[in-house]
Amino acid sequence: MSIHNDSGFWLELFFIGMFAIGLHLTIDSNINDNKEIAKLEMEMYMDRKIEEAKGEIKMEYDLDTKIEEAKDEIMAKVENELKEVKDKIEIVEENMPESESNY
Repeated sequence: MSIHNDSGFWLELFFIGMFAIGLHLTIDSNINDNKEIAKLEMEMYMDRKIEEAKGEIKMEYDLDTKIEEAKDEIMAKVENELKEVKDKIEIVEENMPESESNY
């Protein structure tokens, strides 16, 4: 009996071929799935990094805002103290006798 006329041989060859095709499709599907998973992980990583950067920018903005507020507060205090000193100088000058004001 010839190998080419043996229906069992062709049936086995058919099933081996189907197994190979199925294996190839499974591997190809897994590769595509892994690519998608890697893409999603990269997107999630980038989103996390963007959120971290936004948080750092907000913290820097908040810090800059607080610094400006502190500067304004200090300047207001200095201006008030300067005004008080000027007022005191005026009071002293007004109460000083004319003969001593020439010095």
